[in-house]
Amino acid sequence: MKNCEKSLQGIGIFDSGLGGLTVLEKIKKNLPAEDTIYIADTKNFPYGTKPINKIRQFTFEISSFLKKQNVKIIVVACHTASSLAIDYLRKNFDIPILDVIDPTIDFLKNCNYKNILVLATKNTAKSKIYEKKFKFANPNINVLSIGCSNLVETIENKIADDKEIEFQIKKCLKDIDLKKFDSVILGCTHFPILKNHFRKILPKHIEIIDPSLVFINYLKSFLEKHKLLNNQNTKSKKNFIYASKTETNFQQLANTFFKGKIKKILPF
Repeated sequence: MKNCEKSLQGIGIFDSGLGGLTVLEKIKKNLPAEDTIYIADTKNFPYGTKPINKIRQFTFEISSFLKKQNVKIIVVACHTASSLAIDYLRKNFDIPILDVIDPTIDFLKNCNYKNILVLATKNTAKSKIYEKKFKFANPNINVLSIGCSNLVETIENKIADDKEIEFQIKKCLKDIDLKKFDSVILGCTHFPILKNHFRKILPKHIEIIDPSLVFINYLKSFLEKHKLLNNQNTKSKKNFIYASKTETNFQQLANTFFKGKIKKILPF
């Protein structure tokens, strides 16, 4: 297939639930011509505490589905899947599969940050993926990852409950000496949803880094480099959202991102 034809194909995006919508929202805002297919694996949520073999199984099934939908690229909009399954997926599929971790490392490696705290899921923190990659990219940067999996579940279930959210954030940070850090990476795609809450609780000297903002610039550059960018001037009308478990409050929560424009969640 010629690249000019392939550029018209859609972008596949997936996450275990709501978090990946922070990436989808950036794609729709910055690349409005791109068709998108988003899959929320709500049946198997959360990935952050699941065994690695299960995560690989879930993400393989989702990627297989997306490939059958003829997408031109797959975005793993989940830090846990990016840390534990990305190499496995790339070995098994012959289309570009992008993760949300590497672009963040590449962006920050030459910045002036010296001590970075990564807020992540239990699995991402346990994998030490950020520590390993920063050690290779810039060994002068000190990195500590901590797991905040309870906060992820709070976002999915009690997004409107500010007191519960702030309680969980403080619980996650209670053993950390925040004076030692100059920046915090929101190392789970769910966490940018609570950016204002983090800003309220974290000391003012700490800069909050949202990887979804870094990723959208990387994605656009990648699509341009590989002649996959849809350059049409029309706004896409082919945007589908699937969920593996539809009997949840996922649609209601998803509409907080898209101002009530999501009329239907398709079963996956």
